[in-house]
Amino acid sequence: MGKLTAGRDEWFLRLAEKRGLVSAEALERLRGAPDPVAEAFSTGALSRQAFGDALWDQYRLRLAEPSAGAPDPLVKGLLPEPVCRRRGLAPLGLEDGRIVVAMSNPLDAEALAEVCAVSGREPVARYALSRQVRDLLDALYSPDAVVYDLLRSLPESEAVECLSSDEGDSAPACRGRGARLAHQDHGAS
Repeated sequence: MGKLTAGRDEWFLRLAEKRGLVSAEALERLRGAPDPVAEAFSTGALSRQAFGDALWDQYRLRLAEPSAGAPDPLVKGLLPEPVCRRRGLAPLGLEDGRIVVAMSNPLDAEALAEVCAVSGREPVARYALSRQVRDLLDALYSPDAVVYDLLRSLPESEAVECLSSDEGDSAPACRGRGARLAHQDHGAS
């Protein structure tokens, strides 16, 4: 076995080496990359299909296939944003009562244990690039998404008025049911 790195992607490097997914030269270059899997894909050193096959054969894990739409609000509610960001994972949906999460390190047993403890459901890990996980989290937990979810919970007959900010910035505020919702620096309230 080759030399080890201290990164969270060591599992991938071991898989790539064991399965001969990339050349020895490419493997050495990947060891120094901030995101070895993304680097392997972008340089053409590794195809998504070959990686997916090896991931399944070795660990019985699949690649994440995030849908275009947001996950069910129940799934989003099962995992708070701070847990997701700290652990580098994003909820994708429910499968046979289990919670499916996209992770850049699907072998992180501590993260999976925390998902189980927080959600009360058995987790099913799916691999996603770090960038994909960040993009999913940004879309899922953005202030706009929070406000949209809140507005969707109001009855259709409820009048909602969108107001512009008094400070002249682009942050909108909405008023409904006598309450005022405003985007603030720390998120929506």
